[in-house]
Amino acid sequence: MGICAEDVQIPFLLLQEKIDQLSARTARVQRKTDQLSARTARVQRKTDQVSARTARVQRKTDQVSARTARVQEKTARVTTRTAQSLNMRGWKVSPYLGNIYSAEIVSILTDWGLQMNDAEKLEKEKVYKKTLLVLFIWILFFAGIIGYGIYWLFFDCARFKQELIAESTSPQGTYTVKAYVSDAGATTSYTVFGELVFNHEKRKPKKIYWQYRESEANIYWSDDDTVSINGVTLNVPDETYDDRDNE
Repeated sequence: MGICAEDVQIPFLLLQEKIDQLSARTARVQRKTDQLSARTARVQRKTDQVSARTARVQRKTDQVSARTARVQEKTARVTTRTAQSLNMRGWKVSPYLGNIYSAEIVSILTDWGLQMNDAEKLEKEKVYKKTLLVLFIWILFFAGIIGYGIYWLFFDCARFKQELIAESTSPQGTYTVKAYVSDAGATTSYTVFGELVFNHEKRKPKKIYWQYRESEANIYWSDDDTVSINGVTLNVPDETYDDRDNE
């Protein structure tokens, strides 16, 4: 009796199918295991965080306990000395009563000390903030005064327009140059200040000329955009001259 190829192939296919099913189950179990490991790791991290917080709370508690113990020790010494002093004067103080008084004093002093620490911290923070605010306001105040003083001394053109000494309009009437002389006092010399007026545009006059130790202004136009003031040639409206830049 012979064995045909089909009789051998069918059991082999069934075995391969069982192996594939077992592999799929093993893969699912591995995924479940990985998920469980990830959850365990997250739980462990949370546990570590809680342990760290508990340790910090424990340290704070130990510090408070140490302070309470020191206060209680000092209070006990004070109570003992007080009892001894009273006994020396003929007063009889019960040790039990002294212990009660000691516990009450410790409790009061502990609460008062903690409240004082918090109150002192809050008070220090308030004083610090108020000091910073006042200092900031004073800095702004002095900075404003200094800034205005610099502007008034060097950039406030209105105070230099004391006396108009010369005026000239360009050939096509586009611009007009006005020259003023300023005298700041006995300790300073005269200053010539020149400004450019835009005749066809609504623009603010522009300072184009500044000369210290000068009291006259000779204005000459070469063309509608080129002007000469006391020998200084300027292409208006872009170019300007200030002898303080050359010092």
